[in-house]
Amino acid sequence: DGSVSKEEFTKRIAEVDSASKAVTEAICARVNSALRREGKTVDELFQALAGVKDAVHWPDFRSLFASLEPTLREEQLEHLWRCFDTDGDGGISREEFRKALSTVGITPPAPRITQPSAASSELALQEVCQRIGEALRRQGQTVDKLFDALAAGRMEVRWPDFRDFFAQLEPSLKEVD
Repeated sequence: DGSVSKEEFTKRIAEVDSASKAVTEAICARVNSALRREGKTVDELFQALAGVKDAVHWPDFRSLFASLEPTLREEQLEHLWRCFDTDGDGGISREEFRKALSTVGITPPAPRITQPSAASSELALQEVCQRIGEALRRQGQTVDKLFDALAAGRMEVRWPDFRDFFAQLEPSLKEVD
């Protein structure tokens, strides 16, 4: 009907957030598995990435993670980076690094993550929803508050408001007929 109820809005954000967490856990499990195969610890991996610096930066992170687990796609590496850099400052501290990899624990290797053939728009949607969820958490906000702001006192978000919000947030998203 051209609108999204609060229940639909909250459910979809939660579904995407849950799927995003599953992908992150699968990637971290694969990295942990690669570390075990190589006989390395999380601290040794951090040190190899950071060198004498207090933080790991994207080029080193990308290079080492791609070599540890060559099956990771670029978007998985970028997603992993954002999950590790929890404060969004452009560097991953030792504590952020430990916390990100230890949340998975020692688990058996996860199944391979494959991109469905017609899923590029779904991946874009998941990426945007994940970024919204992360931004809300960083600012101590909730999906309900976002919905209320978009709904402007109504019981539903209307398409023009939804479209305009997401177009501002992610200009690369295109409206599809």
